[in-house]
Amino acid sequence: MKIILSRKGFDSSAGGYASPLLTNGNFLCSLPIPETEPGVGIPYARITVNGHNLGPLVSSLTNGSVNEQSRAHLDPDLVASQFQRIQGWKPIFGPLRRAHTELSNLNALDGGNLFLFFGWFAPVEQRNGTFLYLNDPDFPTGMHVIFGWLQIDTVCSVRDAAQNFPWAAYHPHVQYYLRNQAANDVLIIAKARLDLPLPNLNLPGAGLFTTFSDNLRLTDHGRPRSHWRVPRWFRGRLSRVSENMWRDEGDGSLLLRYRGFGQEFVLDCTHVDDALPWLTRIFQCA
Repeated sequence: MKIILSRKGFDSSAGGYASPLLTNGNFLCSLPIPETEPGVGIPYARITVNGHNLGPLVSSLTNGSVNEQSRAHLDPDLVASQFQRIQGWKPIFGPLRRAHTELSNLNALDGGNLFLFFGWFAPVEQRNGTFLYLNDPDFPTGMHVIFGWLQIDTVCSVRDAAQNFPWAAYHPHVQYYLRNQAANDVLIIAKARLDLPLPNLNLPGAGLFTTFSDNLRLTDHGRPRSHWRVPRWFRGRLSRVSENMWRDEGDGSLLLRYRGFGQEFVLDCTHVDDALPWLTRIFQCA
């Protein structure tokens, strides 16, 4: 199996702010990036995560630069309760064309492979109806945190989705296709149930981690968010990472200086028994 670590949600260029880790309840809420194509996407005010409406949240955190009626590029779309659905809806993700080519070349789009979505988060406090970022000396630039998953069932073209899946008509990549754009893009559809050899696992094939845990955090304590602490078995198995980016910490883990390039990182777990305990700790947070 391959695991794809996929960076999604608000970042310094798309949205301009960190997604919130609400200190009341350790609630993780990945903010989908703003849609740039006029008339495409879904207003933030129509999206909810665990009962939290994203309209007031995103408007407050961005000081109105992204407001309640701004449109979100809801991709990946992992949980049915986020938005009003048409019957037949399934969790779905549309990698960009360049990312699709790279993932295909690495055989990462085979059925059963697992996406783990991560993004930039920072602690946020709600005061009198306003959401405010907090200074966190332990993570001065915020942190990268895994917030969701999707296990691949099938991959189809956007053209096929537009013609055969009415429930996918809202998806931004389908909307692009209907405007004669991005006809070569693909959509990845999740398995109905997560199929991994992990103990006591009974989860859907895609979903969100909405409660923060250190098991979901990639950023090393006290360092910039681009410095990850990961298991030693990652070394030599993670795409886009050269040998000089690793530093052995001598405690069974490695420090990786992730430099912000790319969005999809493929982790080859073939013949790695240690991958299962790592995944177990992650999915204990679901």
